[in-house]
Amino acid sequence: MSLLRAKVFTEDSYGEEALRILFSRLRSLGIINAHIDVKPAPGLCNAKLSRVIRASCMEFNRVILLIDGDGHPEEARRRQEQHLPKEPELRRRAAIITNTYEIEEWLLHALYNEEPRGTKPSDRLRELTNGWYQKKHLPKLMEKTLSREETLNRLLQHPTVKKLVENLRNP
Repeated sequence: MSLLRAKVFTEDSYGEEALRILFSRLRSLGIINAHIDVKPAPGLCNAKLSRVIRASCMEFNRVILLIDGDGHPEEARRRQEQHLPKEPELRRRAAIITNTYEIEEWLLHALYNEEPRGTKPSDRLRELTNGWYQKKHLPKLMEKTLSREETLNRLLQHPTVKKLVENLRNP
């Protein structure tokens, strides 16, 4: 299997760090074989985003825009599709992957076996951790999730994580 070169855009710097931790672990387990550059997106619904994605599609085999759906994932996805390149060769390299709410739903699923039910996953994590959880703790919770086989396996079963891994395995 050849080394895939991918770029993943996330909505914020805490997500960037958490994804780097995740991808490093997945590489060490042989689940993915890719060099992945993770960066925060330069602002969703921003003209610069279109230019950055297009340039990335020229440089990388796969470009992924990982976005929060805030409870309306299809609507969020439709808003971002305008930023994908128009040229078929470049567009084939790009993908939008949308969380139902936010990346914290992965951790809620893996650590507590819960799905968001009308509550933002970050708010539910805050409740479950007696107020400890804040966005800055996302990388630390990702490390905790990846440290146990049971929670790692549950994380890998989350639909959005499955879609992300699939996109990083098949250019």
